[in-house]
Amino acid sequence: MTPTPSWTGWNMRSAERRSGGAAAPDRTLVAGLTVATLALLTAGWVLSGVLVADDVPPLTVATGRAAGSTFALLAIALATTPARQALARTARRGRSVLLLAFLGYFVYFAGTMLGVRSMGASNTGLVVALLPCVTFAIGMAAFGERFTRRKAWGTAVAVAGAFGYALDAASTDGTSTTTDLLVGGGWTLLATATFALYNYLYREALGDLPPLGALPVVFAVATAMLLPVAALTESMGDVSARQWLGTLLLGAVLTAPVYVTAHELVLRRGPMYMAALSLLVPLLVRITEWSLGNAPALDAAAVLTMAACLTGVAITMRPAARTIERAGHSTSGNGRKLEHAAGHTDQPEQDPPAHHPLRPGHPDDVA
Repeated sequence: MTPTPSWTGWNMRSAERRSGGAAAPDRTLVAGLTVATLALLTAGWVLSGVLVADDVPPLTVATGRAAGSTFALLAIALATTPARQALARTARRGRSVLLLAFLGYFVYFAGTMLGVRSMGASNTGLVVALLPCVTFAIGMAAFGERFTRRKAWGTAVAVAGAFGYALDAASTDGTSTTTDLLVGGGWTLLATATFALYNYLYREALGDLPPLGALPVVFAVATAMLLPVAALTESMGDVSARQWLGTLLLGAVLTAPVYVTAHELVLRRGPMYMAALSLLVPLLVRITEWSLGNAPALDAAAVLTMAACLTGVAITMRPAARTIERAGHSTSGNGRKLEHAAGHTDQPEQDPPAHHPLRPGHPDDVA
């Protein structure tokens, strides 16, 4: 039986990481991680669509993606001492690793690739864009996250824009039937819900370990889960060497780096920040597909709904002014910053950890 994580327990460890006179978060680094994450996610969706359109079975794409990610992350981890040490520490947390591998990679990879097969990469990305709402709901239901009108309005505006964009895209491409949209949407919504839960549980279970040491173990377990399912349900023997290479490159070149940068953002800014960024990805995918000649140009309705999405993202990501003000004044007599709301669960994107548990200056800080 998997132990139930404690969000308050994470807040206590987060408070310890923020204490000790830690410097303010590096805004330049966070901005760089944000741009890199968006670029890698967009390229990953586009390549996934190309592979599925090339008749590579969806679970085979998911398996090759997970395997390629495992090889790339393991190679990087073995080159650094802290990451090598973290590999063993991660492996000892067997039940947590099994749960995270199942939620974050087995279900998410399989569900999204099945969605891509049914309704295309752009529409699948639009369903994944609901991640802020799902994360918000799961946070309130299971992790004690406080309801705020700012988050509610921000996600509502963003999702309304995403739905408007989806309606416009459906009216212009006309390639997906209602059944395709329902089946693909169902698989993708399931994948989105499990990934939202994964984001919270990762911080509790493995948040004290460097991502480069933890992720290879989680990806390896997910690959071991996906491989037999794909072998039993799909004709993997019909996949050519070129197609296998494409799936491995999807994992090694695009997925592995993006999960390093995304996990760094989750640890630094919280699940809601990463969830808000995800809303931009389907729009970037549409622009990229248009530039490649695989989608029609953006019309006026698409531009307006895109503006609504970006407005909602900005509202969701904006920190509360009073939280920032309290953070600046919450110090102890010896000058060490205290956790101003140790029992508060409304902190992930508002009060980010000041530094990684193994910082400053550890050699894993490659993202």
